[in-house]
Amino acid sequence: MNPAQVAHFRKLLTDWKQALMEEVERTVHHMQDEASNFPDPNDRATQEEEAGP
Repeated sequence: MNPAQVAHFRKLLTDWKQALMEEVERTVHHMQDEASNFPDPNDRATQEEEAGP
């Protein structure tokens, strides 16, 4: 690939990585917020399973 193509794909991958990291952050915050409502580990597991992808 020429340098312009490499730069193009590097930007695509960097943007994709950023979007994934933002989704990870949202998911972690959601799990932390919801987990505080369930003192029973089984209830928490059920909540996490129902949340899905």
